[in-house]
Amino acid sequence: MVRVIELKATDTKDLGHQLGEVFREEIRRKVERAMDAQWPARVRGSLRHWSPTKRLFPKYAEEIQAYAHVAGIRWQDLWTLNLEIDIDAERCTTMVTNGGKLIGHNEDFDPKSTTDLFLLKKTVGRLTVLDLNYFYSLGGNAASVNSHGWAQFINTLHGLTLRTGVPRNVIARWLSETKDPERDVRRLLRLPRMDGYAHTFVHADSRALTLEVASDGVAISKARLPFAHTNHYLSALAKEQTFSSGSSRTRFKTATEKLSKRMTVPAIKRLMSDHSRGNKSIQSAATIGKMILDFPHREAQVWLKRDPKAGFTKVPLDFLP
Repeated sequence: MVRVIELKATDTKDLGHQLGEVFREEIRRKVERAMDAQWPARVRGSLRHWSPTKRLFPKYAEEIQAYAHVAGIRWQDLWTLNLEIDIDAERCTTMVTNGGKLIGHNEDFDPKSTTDLFLLKKTVGRLTVLDLNYFYSLGGNAASVNSHGWAQFINTLHGLTLRTGVPRNVIARWLSETKDPERDVRRLLRLPRMDGYAHTFVHADSRALTLEVASDGVAISKARLPFAHTNHYLSALAKEQTFSSGSSRTRFKTATEKLSKRMTVPAIKRLMSDHSRGNKSIQSAATIGKMILDFPHREAQVWLKRDPKAGFTKVPLDFLP
């Protein structure tokens, strides 16, 4: 059974303190392993993006500092890990069917990150988020669902990076807490953005939106269901793309061909486990986690590669509106 780490905090600073307690040993080891000859340069590069983040999202800056303080590491090192600078792994595959009522997400990353991924259920004030969470990050950059009824699924995109701006992992955390994605996108348009992801939003009432973000552009539209996204732009922002792999296009082709308008949970599990295209399959050696959202049954199912014998663990979405 996949362990669900439940945290209840009064604010983001309190959440940071609790994360530092829970992941103290893991984050210390992560920082120690990261400190190679290039680490000082990565830290200097990451700090260019701290000022706009602290100004525009002070509560997340405070969370980072609180987490680092309790864990006994420098906040600059935790911030640098959170940005994932020079980590350009392709992740992931998201599939939406049943009129927005059933979603499957494969979380793909460096197989060495298998032990970095956890399942968190975090409540801050009155907001609860179930989050497939990289413990060194602010969260929200994989798959999540919140108590406003919105789920968010993230796919890596390859675009230009601004010298100074709010990083995509901060934007992903912010949008994982959204009550109204379209309203938040209006704010997003005004933000200086370091880079961007593809965000798929699905509400428990079946509304589905696709958002692609680049450093100098944003594209949002209603998702035409059934819908799939991998790691290349599907909008006019494709002109911003700096790299597009055969893996992304192959996974997208497989998903769009095999997704149907009506699917059962076992059927989408089979599709999420598709190995038909070798290392370009929907599931590969890089698949380190999976999340299924079954809105009619108010249930998530989560699989983590770190504990494959556990299979899928069912988690009630008892916080949905």
